[in-house]
Amino acid sequence: TFYRYVAVIGYNEQTAAIVKQALSRKDVKYVLIQTRQPVEQVREHLDLCLDRREEQKVVLYYAERTSKEDIQLLHLDRAVEIYVLGEDMSFENEEDHDAFNINCLELISRSLQGGHTDNRKKCHVNFEYQSTFTAFKAAQIYQDLDKVIEFIPFNIHEIWAKKVLSDNFAIIPKERRGEFDVQKYYPIDTYLDGDERKHITYDSVGDNAKSVHVIIAGMNQMGTAFGLQVALLAHYPNFMRDHNLRTTITFIDDHAVDEGAYFRGRFSSLFCLCRYRTIDCKKESLKYGSEEHPYVDPLQEEAFKHLRTEDDNFLDIQWEFIQGNIASKEITQYILDAALDAKQTTTVAICFNHPQQSIATALYLPGLV
Repeated sequence: TFYRYVAVIGYNEQTAAIVKQALSRKDVKYVLIQTRQPVEQVREHLDLCLDRREEQKVVLYYAERTSKEDIQLLHLDRAVEIYVLGEDMSFENEEDHDAFNINCLELISRSLQGGHTDNRKKCHVNFEYQSTFTAFKAAQIYQDLDKVIEFIPFNIHEIWAKKVLSDNFAIIPKERRGEFDVQKYYPIDTYLDGDERKHITYDSVGDNAKSVHVIIAGMNQMGTAFGLQVALLAHYPNFMRDHNLRTTITFIDDHAVDEGAYFRGRFSSLFCLCRYRTIDCKKESLKYGSEEHPYVDPLQEEAFKHLRTEDDNFLDIQWEFIQGNIASKEITQYILDAALDAKQTTTVAICFNHPQQSIATALYLPGLV
């Protein structure tokens, strides 16, 4: 047995970064990784990301995170911190990833009750789907979590969206091990005025009127996390002077009609108020005017009449769900027109599951985009 270790339950693409971060702390001597994947295979993958000193500080343990006995054998009362990552989503029987992680959290809470610890243990829990945590907060398990746990949920897709949209930078590994570059991103309200970069202000109306348009290709976990982060951040003061200057968030996906309905259902409180429209390019031509494709405006319903304003819907964001292939002529032209529209700043985010597909799509967009 040993002390001063960080326990990582599950192995996926995030594990190596967490190991390196943990071993850089002065209060941590070891990292204990519990996984149900083949241990030798995990060790080989992990060693590619760690130096020799770090490799010697990692202990691998083959076990199941939903087993009470296996969790007890981790002796988590001696751990400095706990990460519940779960296995890689491509691994067998990992379809119920979030449910397994919740089950694991409950087992950890029980194992720590009456343990030899004076402080609450920090327990970071990875949720693949943001909506899981929303539902989890209403569950009895959440209400009954023992006071010995400081519960910290996180979602890797949301973290990346914040890096791009809020922090405006990401750290990218270089060719040599241990060296990194900082990739900077411009805020999504940035636009060029001559050679000068400017941002939307309260006075950005009239000839300088600007609104933000974010086009997201792919309604997977990364795409929807990106869209939600835009919805949190993209609120600009010139809307107070001109209610036509709304931020538009556009999803483009082969199944945008069904995915859009599911998305609106998951965030029903938001779409009780927000304007949105759905366009199926397979059934109708893609035209840009609201007359051809009118927005659904919930505030026009009788139940919300007390929220109406003289200038239409008071919310400064609106949504589009466009069903079709991003490589089609119509959608390519739509993106090109949005990029060349002088009255808006346009950002295109390509969020497909396979990096090769995302890169190829970006390269084959029109040069002006």
